[in-house]
Amino acid sequence: QPLESRTSQTHVDPDALRAELTTIRERGFALALNEARLGASSIAVPIFQRERGIGAALGLVAPAEDAGALERHLPAMRGISRRIEG
Repeated sequence: QPLESRTSQTHVDPDALRAELTTIRERGFALALNEARLGASSIAVPIFQRERGIGAALGLVAPAEDAGALERHLPAMRGISRRIEG
């Protein structure tokens, strides 16, 4: 079944999506720009559960024009993620 595109920036090609997931795993966070909604950017870090892997994510959404500044929030987001993990 084909993936549904929400905007012209949504990743719907399975190979491109796999490549993006590899990049996310390598850097430890996800970035999105206009993928779910035009005019919105987001960043997310994983929240791990013992013996289960990733159980949830902590995300931040901002206007697309602020996308370049989202990574500055990574230290705080990772700290919060670790506290949630316990």
